[in-house]
Amino acid sequence: LSTPEVLCRLVIGASDWCPDGNGKAMETKSVLGAFFALAATHPKAKAAFFPVDEKGNIREDYRWDLSTLANVRGHWGLLMELLQNAVMQSFLRPKYSRDALLRWFAAVLNSNLGRAKTQVDYNKVSSDCFMLNFTYIMLVLFDPVIAKDKDKKDSVKAKYVTSP
Repeated sequence: LSTPEVLCRLVIGASDWCPDGNGKAMETKSVLGAFFALAATHPKAKAAFFPVDEKGNIREDYRWDLSTLANVRGHWGLLMELLQNAVMQSFLRPKYSRDALLRWFAAVLNSNLGRAKTQVDYNKVSSDCFMLNFTYIMLVLFDPVIAKDKDKKDSVKAKYVTSP
């Protein structure tokens, strides 16, 4: 077995690969949750992008400019590229890990059904950063299926995510 395959099998076999519970548990207790929760706009990362005062808040006299926003976008793009490569290369190629990853995606969706409610309990659902990253990866994964120039829409099993 190659090193990536061994690591992949270890990660999927871990007891906290897909923990039971709500969306917050999926984010904080699952193995992949930590990677999906990463964000270029994390509160502790403010000092890397903005001048902060002694309390860690962005200085009031700071002037926002396009270069700062481009910097944040660039870091987020790099983060998404790394996450996409990790998911695509490590977990989706081999069949044994592909099924486990799809079950993890289904668990994330089912555990975050509370986000569709009018009043969301943010103690029970995943954070916005987690869901933004998750949504981006889902869009990238579905791109070959939803591309206008390809006729693969009939091959999508819509009930797969909710099937046992």
